[in-house]
Amino acid sequence: MTDEKPKKKRRARGSTFGTSRKMSSGRWQARYPDPSSTAQDGRSPAPETFPTKAEADAWLAQRRTEMSQGSWFSSTKGKQSLSTYAAKWLANGGTRGELKDSTRALYADLLRRHIDPTIGKRPIASIDPETVTEWYSKLGKELSKAAAAPRKNAKDTSPRKATGTTRQAQAYRLLRGIMSSAVRAGAVHQNPCLIPKAGSPKTKERPFMSVQVFGEVVAKMPEDMQPAFYLALGTHLRLGELSALTWADVDLDAGTILIDKQVTKDGKVTTTKTDDRSTLTLASEMVALLGEMQGETRTGPVLTRANGTPISRYALQRAWKKAREEAGHEEFRIHDMRHTGLTLLTATGAPRKLVMRQGRHSTSRAADIYQHIVEEKAEEVLGDYAKVLAAIRSGS
Repeated sequence: MTDEKPKKKRRARGSTFGTSRKMSSGRWQARYPDPSSTAQDGRSPAPETFPTKAEADAWLAQRRTEMSQGSWFSSTKGKQSLSTYAAKWLANGGTRGELKDSTRALYADLLRRHIDPTIGKRPIASIDPETVTEWYSKLGKELSKAAAAPRKNAKDTSPRKATGTTRQAQAYRLLRGIMSSAVRAGAVHQNPCLIPKAGSPKTKERPFMSVQVFGEVVAKMPEDMQPAFYLALGTHLRLGELSALTWADVDLDAGTILIDKQVTKDGKVTTTKTDDRSTLTLASEMVALLGEMQGETRTGPVLTRANGTPISRYALQRAWKKAREEAGHEEFRIHDMRHTGLTLLTATGAPRKLVMRQGRHSTSRAADIYQHIVEEKAEEVLGDYAKVLAAIRSGS
């Protein structure tokens, strides 16, 4: 009788990638290579066990395919809560690794109010399209209800202008950005934020503020503050950029101003909204206006009162709000000056690229809006443009 050679153990299918073993319960466990694993062998167990070895090996084969295609995610990373991942994402500067203070504050507020209390405690890998859709829908209803609620100040009976749609879109864009980062980090398979146009809500078109209305509002302001608003209309500067303008930024001989900073709502001087540095060519009327404002001054802020006191961003906003109420034009915001100025520029037949450059827009969307207004209100806009230069020079 010859001795039988011991049979060689067959290697488990997929064992070159992972391992499968039978547990005391009779079910099979699959373990796969995971960079985020803290185990000595560098492997993590599958999120579930299997009734047969074949099914465990099939799961390993699928996981290997996902890793090779870049669609694999780490079960360890996926177990952390959405709030935990979002907090680290925010602390590390978001998607680009750097956030402005104002943007960081906005994101933190959106997380605290709209994401953490609702879906924040869920494992990030469990956030699926259905979860996002349900969250988005509920958030919209809550914000709409809040917008319709009576004001805390019982004496203020004016209708609310906010509808909550902008806030809802901001929260959705934030969640989408966080989940995109989670995909790249291997914490989730795919981004579950798939709602079409949810991050770009259709907002109501702002009313066009005519030069006549603008003049009526400015006329209600102290005389030594009026030039600041004519300058805003003619240069199309954003409020923060206007507030940050210094005489070092102005070149009257070249007819240009340098735009490289802004004053934020909390009074801090930072880079511009778009983080760019640009030189803006001025209309001759604006050069003349700045010349009158400058006088013998060569340094310091451009916007000052007659006694030399700088005019702050807050002071501009307060002056506008008070003047528009006195003039009976409460529907117009201070930002509408920029809207009006660029619309009037479009009315001259200025090329779209010039409108974009003067407005410092990165896309043509805003230029298209100004063009639409010109087409819809051609007579009013063109009539205004005929009066705007004289209005600026006369201050009436």
